[in-house]
Amino acid sequence: MFARSFQPIFRRTYVSYKKYYLHPLEKNVSLISFSKDPKHLAIGKISHGSVKYDELSDSNSEKLIDLDDTKFKENPEFMNRLLDFFAKNIYHDFSYQLETAEYAGSFMPVYDYRSVPEYGRRSDVDDVFGWVRVNDRCEMIEGSWQANTFYRPFTQSHGLPQLTDFTMENMEDITKP
Repeated sequence: MFARSFQPIFRRTYVSYKKYYLHPLEKNVSLISFSKDPKHLAIGKISHGSVKYDELSDSNSEKLIDLDDTKFKENPEFMNRLLDFFAKNIYHDFSYQLETAEYAGSFMPVYDYRSVPEYGRRSDVDDVFGWVRVNDRCEMIEGSWQANTFYRPFTQSHGLPQLTDFTMENMEDITKP
């Protein structure tokens, strides 16, 4: 989706969540990714205004970039792959299996961990990847996944995606070229 103009010499991380990596795309634009490998699929691209990639470091990237809705552009191919991964694998994610008791006989939201809802509260629609049906025995029903087309990989109030350990363990496969 996003063409790269040159290869990075250094890898940078985005401070707020150590699992993000920045890879240069243009002088003042970087790809943001869950992978150290710049060839892997990026979450999206971010503009860092007058700050050049070479001026960024692991300790100052968050302060200098000041990410907002106008500086982030999502990569639809990344979202398609992530939602496809959920459709096939959400049933095996222990983090979400723990929550099924609250949703017996209904649909359970599969939410982004950047904004975990308080007990008994609903997640913002922007922070829900999708829903999965839970049977009366508190088990997710395979094949019942419904993706949320309103999910946003960046929100002004909660930032970039934060995923479960299970999903992160599979991220290299999700983003591989």
